[in-house]
Amino acid sequence: MSVGGELINSDGLNIGDFGSAKLTAETLSNPGNIQLVGSSETHQALLDVTTGVAGFGTAGTVTGGVSVLEDSAIEFLSGQITTIASGSELLLRGNSAFVEDSTALGSNSALAGLADVSGSLYLQSGASVSTRGARVLLS
Repeated sequence: MSVGGELINSDGLNIGDFGSAKLTAETLSNPGNIQLVGSSETHQALLDVTTGVAGFGTAGTVTGGVSVLEDSAIEFLSGQITTIASGSELLLRGNSAFVEDSTALGSNSALAGLADVSGSLYLQSGASVSTRGARVLLS
């Protein structure tokens, strides 16, 4: 499925459910909850945001609830997520669950600039994030 403009998720959006699925949107706003679930490299769940910089309505910021599970990815054209906003959460489960920018697919490249976790960050079942900064503020 493809959205020709902004995808506004104010409630719940589920992509995949253990099978192949792809949703493409130019931009993304997420005051609700997004969940992606894949089952293998050949059955990946993908949310592809094709313009602008990484963010869920505010550039560089995770808002709402975002769960990227198993073999799934949220791909941004460019930019970095620097903040997980207060009251928001990001869950990565599995070593093939990614928030990536289009220049470094197959990694959590869009999280390399993460510096402020005012909300919640969960890493489960082999998920990992490497940041470039000297520290990450966990509030």
